[in-house]
Amino acid sequence: MSTKPEYAARVKGKPEEPGARAAWALVIMLSITGVGWLDASVDPDVGFSLFYLLPVAAAAWRWGLGPAMAAACLSGLTRFVSGLIGRGEDAFLLVLWNSMNHLAVFMAAGLFLALLRRERSRIAGVLSHETENACTDPVTRLPNWRGLTEHLHREISRSLRHGDPLCIGYLDLDNFKNVNDRYGHGAGDKLLEKIGALLKESIRPEDLAARVGGDEFVLVFNSPDPVAAGQLGQRLISRIKTLDRECPGCGLGASLGVACFHTPPEKPGELVSRADAAMYQAKKEGKGTVWVVGADGQDGTGRWLRLVDGS
Repeated sequence: MSTKPEYAARVKGKPEEPGARAAWALVIMLSITGVGWLDASVDPDVGFSLFYLLPVAAAAWRWGLGPAMAAACLSGLTRFVSGLIGRGEDAFLLVLWNSMNHLAVFMAAGLFLALLRRERSRIAGVLSHETENACTDPVTRLPNWRGLTEHLHREISRSLRHGDPLCIGYLDLDNFKNVNDRYGHGAGDKLLEKIGALLKESIRPEDLAARVGGDEFVLVFNSPDPVAAGQLGQRLISRIKTLDRECPGCGLGASLGVACFHTPPEKPGELVSRADAAMYQAKKEGKGTVWVVGADGQDGTGRWLRLVDGS
């Protein structure tokens, strides 16, 4: 699951297919030709210059400055040729002068709209960047609590709509305070960055890892069973323990609590609190363990633990 908000993807959009671009270019050229044909067919005193602005505006808004200028030049040339049809040779200079004025207007309109389009794209990019930063932890580049909450709202709706189970894992690093005390917060941040990368590598693309506290992480699993969630948790803890070589003597490890639901609560905070309670049970049983609570109250090791309202 991507850590970026959906809004960022919508702003960026999909690249335009070459065939679609060619089709739009043909439509714009035919539009200019059609306006020119009408311009040449009616009385010379009837002005059609306004209609040339439509394909110029379409090119500017869709593709930017270069195509807009090309459409403006084609419109100016078409306007000139249309103006000559049905007039005598003595009108050449007058038609040329009027066409040059029209060309200037077409180019000015194309330039204005192309610049407006560029500014709109810049603002959209800034907004997308700020939106992403607001939902992203700056150290690990994982979603923060806000990003996690938005994701959980979507997953709860999906689970309730389709009847798919949902598992939430709450992972707490063991003895992480020793890292900061012995090696400094800079070393602690580098270690957190590595743990964030480890979590992203260890989960499936459709799952999510988020950092919700100093040394606390939440994992969201789509449609797993309690045993599979527990096995994944054990692998995660084993991989985190290998990072202890980055900070010898600190006893780095992790404890994980997982709560699995056939029908999840509607509030994201309640899901997280259930997993948090399971994590504290794992701490109580001994650090470096996984405590998985299924929807029926059975954990992954066959022991029974029933959590009611997080107690």
